[in-house]
Amino acid sequence: MAQDSASELDVEQLVDGICDRFELAWTDGPPPDIAGFLDQAPPQLTLRVLAELWAIELHHRRDADGRRVDDARLAEIHPQLVPLLAELPTLDGVGPGPGGASDVMLASGESSRATRRESGRGKQRPTESRGLHIRCPHCSNAVELLADSPVDDVECESCGSQFSLVGSPDDEDAEHALDTLGRFELLSRLGVGGFGTVWKARDTELHRIVALKIPRKGRLSTREVEQFLREARSAAQLRHPNIVPVFEVGREGDTLFIISEFVRGVTLSEWAARKPQPPREVAELCAVVADALHCAHTEGVVHRDLKPSNVMLDYSRRPRLMDFGLAKRDAGEVTMTMDGQVLGTPAYMSPEQARGHGHWTDRRTDVYSLGVMLFELLTGELPFRGNAAAQIQRRLTADPPSPRTLNRGVPEDLATISLKCMELDPNRRYQAAAEVADELRRYLAGQPINARPLSKLGHAARWARRNPALASAIALGAVLAVAGPTAAVVIGLKNQRIEEQLAERNGLIIQAEEDRARFERRAADAEERLAAITSLDPRPDADRDWRRELIERLLDERLARYAAEVNDLPSAEQRAAAKIALARLLAAADRNDAAATQLVSALAEELEPSPARTDAYLLLAELLLLAGNQEGAAAALADMRAEGEGESPTNLIPEIDARMLQVRAHNDLAAKTTSLRDARDSVEKLLNELPTQADRLPEIAKQLLGE
Repeated sequence: MAQDSASELDVEQLVDGICDRFELAWTDGPPPDIAGFLDQAPPQLTLRVLAELWAIELHHRRDADGRRVDDARLAEIHPQLVPLLAELPTLDGVGPGPGGASDVMLASGESSRATRRESGRGKQRPTESRGLHIRCPHCSNAVELLADSPVDDVECESCGSQFSLVGSPDDEDAEHALDTLGRFELLSRLGVGGFGTVWKARDTELHRIVALKIPRKGRLSTREVEQFLREARSAAQLRHPNIVPVFEVGREGDTLFIISEFVRGVTLSEWAARKPQPPREVAELCAVVADALHCAHTEGVVHRDLKPSNVMLDYSRRPRLMDFGLAKRDAGEVTMTMDGQVLGTPAYMSPEQARGHGHWTDRRTDVYSLGVMLFELLTGELPFRGNAAAQIQRRLTADPPSPRTLNRGVPEDLATISLKCMELDPNRRYQAAAEVADELRRYLAGQPINARPLSKLGHAARWARRNPALASAIALGAVLAVAGPTAAVVIGLKNQRIEEQLAERNGLIIQAEEDRARFERRAADAEERLAAITSLDPRPDADRDWRRELIERLLDERLARYAAEVNDLPSAEQRAAAKIALARLLAAADRNDAAATQLVSALAEELEPSPARTDAYLLLAELLLLAGNQEGAAAALADMRAEGEGESPTNLIPEIDARMLQVRAHNDLAAKTTSLRDARDSVEKLLNELPTQADRLPEIAKQLLGE
């Protein structure tokens, strides 16, 4: 399938190359020989290339009076081509050969470029159908025209869009009369859209081939002019390699036109040809389209008519986003439509567009259309079928089916991405096209996507919200059907559970009694062993001697390491606690100078007052007094008092200790007397504040004995 698309692109590129060289030869020198260029085409493309070259020469060839020649005159100039012209198909009884070649090109399905119709061809064709099959310009699906079907108002049953195959006679005459528009030569018509006709044109000043879009009507209403100019303003501000750039917008008399880059290639709808495409190739293309949409969205532009026919695939297989004819800007020109007007192609239209709420459309509208496009490329089908009214009604009331229901070869992740893009509620969709591109590239890279498929319960809940009356009736019937038997079962199970809990509780009580008895026996054994151990060495300071010996050995072996590592601890609390602990060990080993150094360093850490800091101040003052540094001891006690934490009984004990140390630290008799009096006052206050209850004696002993 991909090879067929590639070969079609190669054919288009070959034909365009021959035609472009033929046009350049006409503009750069004497009239070229059409037969020489026809020889450059392979035999199977001879008639196709002849139709193109014939139309180009009709456009450029002039007689001696400067007037354009007709088919008969051109046949006289090239008599050797008359047999080939006779092989071209005809339309409406127009015979082959001179005088009919232009009509031949109109009927030929081989050419989408050479469809210029000359003003002297004859009367307007009738608007009745001949029982033909044509392709919709929006979705490329086949549309059957019955014998009595009008061709000026055709509706596509697949995507619901409406288009016309002919214009009014006035429009035809105005179109035929156009050979140039400003500085642009109109070379060939590329196609007709819902709003305008696109021509291949030459910029005579810049010498480049461009695409020129003009309205289908000769004159435009004010609203139509606004819509046409809005496309130019929206697209002209966008700069992205995957967006077809708009060069300028112009006006020639009453005719408006837009000039954009001429892209050689096919539309995405032509490439897909209504068949499922390889999932990885679809993911790669849609990721690039999502990038282009994101660029437009960041500039405040919402496309609002995204569909495969608005995406060109150039010869390098690069998708190019085009046709911002319905684009809406988020800022400045908020919208040019009235509330209730439906804009867009129904098959790709978001629910908010289908409701006619133009002021609600935002970037999530394009995300919805991107999901429809992803669905179509993966399955070859649209999520909703029928005419425009049926499609709009279904997308307002139903969720789209999973792509996997139409094509089991679609990977679960791609189906999930497509369905999330097409959520009925915009808040449930991807909120930006960039998220869609990221999800698609996660799939391509073999990574898990962020979106999760909707569960069966979720589908049921959504169905219930859409059908509340029916859902309530079903729920009530289910409750009545199972309520009685279920209640009996529930009560029986509940009684059984109560009995089991009572039995379990009784077992726990028995187990607790056994555990208590076992604990009492073990406690008695422990007391007997402790008494036996303490009887071995009756000296009260026996444990103190071995502890000091152990501390001294510890400091001899590890003091340098501790002193170095204590400063590398991560937090101030950890450093202070470690330094105070090291100081207490040093003081226990009578290494008072080193202990004082560690205490000073610990108290230098910027921490909140605490009992540990108070004890550190007291120990520092005592060490300084032992060293004969009374001033230093007094300063340490003053710092401690400055950080006082209040006067609870627990805090009064270190306060009394500090007062007594001040008595020893002061040389002045008056200061000693004052400190001693303050200490006695604190003792009296502590005595009054200590608990009087007997059951709190353990707490009193712990405070007074320093345990």
